[in-house]
Amino acid sequence: MFDERRISKLLAKAKKWRTEPLPEGIADEKINAFMKKTGIVVPDDLRKWLKTANGAWVGPGGIFGIRPQDPFLDIESRLEESSICKKKKWIPVAGDGCGNSYIMPTDGDLGAQFPILFVNSISHEMYVVGSDLCHFLVFLLEADLKESELVPNYKKLLEKGDLPNLMTYPVGDPVWSKWPFDKQFVVKNDPAILKLPKSLLPWEVDRMRQD
Repeated sequence: MFDERRISKLLAKAKKWRTEPLPEGIADEKINAFMKKTGIVVPDDLRKWLKTANGAWVGPGGIFGIRPQDPFLDIESRLEESSICKKKKWIPVAGDGCGNSYIMPTDGDLGAQFPILFVNSISHEMYVVGSDLCHFLVFLLEADLKESELVPNYKKLLEKGDLPNLMTYPVGDPVWSKWPFDKQFVVKNDPAILKLPKSLLPWEVDRMRQD
């Protein structure tokens, strides 16, 4: 279930890359036109997101929408850049700020709730970061907000791409250090993630890396 009120509240608090106001949502007609052009079915959760805010300059790498005038945040432009998304008709929904993507599988193989996967653009490693779009957006926006509160000069570090300092700054045990690899934290906030294949759970992928 997509919680428009909760997402709208988080967007209002989110640290924005640009001074422009958050975009309004778009009408069903534009979403249907996108579906007809691309041949990709837009699941209900994504449709609700697009009707809440059609992409936004928030989070580490932006949250995408149907924005042909703004290729960085445009789903269709992102599709053209991703061989896996073009091949499988999966939908890029956000970026991580390092060239990797969060994507929504649309073929139904991973459950009727359409989970969100992190996909590494180089190694193509992937793992689940939310059982559905709403849980993913809550995790992403809350983690990014916590980063900006806890890390001095966060915005400047982000703009410089100074990821080593962002990731190793001694800030205790903040939310962003728990998502997506802390099983207890993630399952508590998104229990439906356990319904997805074990091999795609982030803590399992992390464990296999270390073996």
